[in-house]
Amino acid sequence: MRRIDEIHTSHPTWGYRTITRILRRDDNLLINRKKVRRIMREIGIYTIFPKPNFSKRYHAKYVRPQKKPDHRSPLAFTIFQDFP
Repeated sequence: MRRIDEIHTSHPTWGYRTITRILRRDDNLLINRKKVRRIMREIGIYTIFPKPNFSKRYHAKYVRPQKKPDHRSPLAFTIFQDFP
């Protein structure tokens, strides 16, 4: 547990998979990723990673406006006409 905390303190962007590889390679421990993940969760260690920031202007194409509950699709009222 101490070694996992040391690795996380020096590299907070590394997740449980990378920490598992480091423990196997450097410390010659036989430990699987599930155990490392469980220990990290018990200690309260979370990996730092960039979150989506949809408030920026260039992300506007990804944000969809919320529909109101009484909103009706215009396609539901479209009348299809036969064209000659």
